[in-house]
Amino acid sequence: MPKELTIKTTRGEIAATLFGSAGPGVLIGPAMGVPRRFYQRFANYLAESGMTVLTFDYEGIGESKTSPLRQSTADLVSWSEDTRAAATKLQSLVSGPIYFVGHSVGGQLIGMTELKVKKALLVASQSGYWKHWPGLWKYGLWTYWSVLPPISKLCGKFPNKLLQQGEDLPPGVAAQWAKFGKKERYIGSSANPLADKLSKFQTDVVAIAISDDRFAPRAAVAGLLELLPQCSSQIWDVVPQDFDKETLGHFGLFRPNEAAWREMKRRLTN
Repeated sequence: MPKELTIKTTRGEIAATLFGSAGPGVLIGPAMGVPRRFYQRFANYLAESGMTVLTFDYEGIGESKTSPLRQSTADLVSWSEDTRAAATKLQSLVSGPIYFVGHSVGGQLIGMTELKVKKALLVASQSGYWKHWPGLWKYGLWTYWSVLPPISKLCGKFPNKLLQQGEDLPPGVAAQWAKFGKKERYIGSSANPLADKLSKFQTDVVAIAISDDRFAPRAAVAGLLELLPQCSSQIWDVVPQDFDKETLGHFGLFRPNEAAWREMKRRLTN
């Protein structure tokens, strides 16, 4: 049975769930505004195959939301510290290596830590620089980055639920995200106080680019890898038909699909 945990961070505590109790560890870094419960079935699959898996909620998300978002001072930098704290906890629970699965922003944050992981599988993780998007999408993203900070300031949160893209975001997360998104080097720009860590982060990386994912086009996936020069990286191009699906989009690989999960595990651990 999964075990509920509370993990101490430099800013307080975050909620987490542990799956399995034997074998190497796998840390799952969530996407923007997505609670850890979304990854429960994938985590169970990995645990049943002999791994010890930890999922967690960033500060202000899911069960790590302990006060109104208007009062939150969380940002992407503090979320990277949440990632570090979760990995440290997992390392204390296993004797073998730690692997990392990052979804969208989760895969971005791992490079902002000094964690040593055996291998990373980045699922639809991308640079958010607006010019990586094709056609008119790039101008839509520029507009999105422009309205994110004022709306967040006005509302005391970014109302992500209205877009059906997860939970509402702490205002500091939304504002910093938008600031990075207008920079050519995104989280590798001088706007990020942890940018220097990206050039030092080392591990083997498999980055998944999903053909029908409008939130992470292939150019943006490749753009993130350019910010991790010390990593040995490759892009795994996925189309929905690879796994007998009509669509996958940004979230589909974490919905039940044993063929996809088997291949994801193989590429993570081989």
